[in-house]
Formats: sequence, C-alpha cells, structure tokens
Amino acid sequence: MVTKLNYSKERKQEVLLPVLLCFMPVDAHQHLMVNNLMEQLQPKITGRIQVLKIEEIVHPGVAQSFSVNQLPCFVLVWQGIELWRQVGFPTGNLLELLEDCLAKTN
Repeated sequence: MVTKLNYSKERKQEVLLPVLLCFMPVDAHQHLMVNNLMEQLQPKITGRIQVLKIEEIVHPGVAQSFSVNQLPCFVLVWQGIELWRQVGFPTGNLLELLEDCLAKTN
C-alpha cells in the first residue's frame, strides 16, 4: 500500500541516486546502438544509478546546460555535481567506468 509517508521515503531514495544522463544521437543507427547499450546496462545498475535518456531535439536546453557538443554523450551526476563524462561511445566497459567513478566518490 502506498501511503504519503512511503511515497516520500521512496522519492527521497530516488533523489539520492546518481543519475546517468544519456544524450541520445540523432543518427538512427547510433541511436539504436545507444538504446541497446542502455538496455544491457539497466538491469545491472537498477537501484544504484538512475538512467535518463535525453533527446537533444526535444530538450535542447538540457543539452546546452551540460555543454553537450557531440552525441552520444553520457554524464553521471550526483546531487547536482558532475562526476563523470564520456563523449562518444565508451571504449571500455561502461558499467566498470561508472562503478570506478562511484567508488572514488565514496
């Protein structure tokens, strides 16, 4: 049963999670590649990192506020602070890159 108190606790937990902003490329092939990457990553980070896919065409202000000049671009943010950024496709294992970054912040 969802009560106001439970909902508040759940929202607080969500806010405390780091957020991976995934700025999606316009190119259809690259867009599909990023979607596949995120689908593979999501089950491994559920409950630890929240993923937000951002279409630059739909939300140009968000991309501009993060100074995104090339797509795809991945930005890990926690409590308003940028912890990590990857411009273009990651050359290494994305999960390992994220975990290494989070380990350094703890």
